[in-house]
Amino acid sequence: MQLTFSLATLSDAPFIESLLMAGARKGQFNSRLLSHRDRVRKDVQSMIAQQRLLDSPLYAEAMICKVGQERAGFSIMCGVTDFPNGIEIYALGVHKAFRGQGLGSKLLDELLYHWLARRDIYAQCLAASEQMFQMLLHRHFEFLFTLPGGARVLHCQQLPHRARA
Repeated sequence: MQLTFSLATLSDAPFIESLLMAGARKGQFNSRLLSHRDRVRKDVQSMIAQQRLLDSPLYAEAMICKVGQERAGFSIMCGVTDFPNGIEIYALGVHKAFRGQGLGSKLLDELLYHWLARRDIYAQCLAASEQMFQMLLHRHFEFLFTLPGGARVLHCQQLPHRARA
């Protein structure tokens, strides 16, 4: 399986939006996305075109993972207001045709390789995202606390840059 990772382009936006909506329907992403589809579309386009969410000065980027020439997954990383040296794994999704092949793990490992040398990484996992929660714990994320809505907040401290294993 030949994997490639690259910054998303505007042609990737519908793919990202569809996986965000599918994840929101399953409770893996905030269900409010379902009632704000137009805002989600504009935010995804803004992340790609301007590397920020609408109405926010914080950095944001979307990455696409392809198997061969086919889009297979995506990630969204966003700046964290309360932690200037932090970045959050805002969303990570794999198309259903590619699940069960370790692609989510590979995408997560790519993010960590790219970001941990430069920033602390944070993540929030809803109850329906137990698989992601366990993947993060396995990669040395520390569980910090649970938010009132049930999202579990995790943190991984910035590490010195090192070669891939």
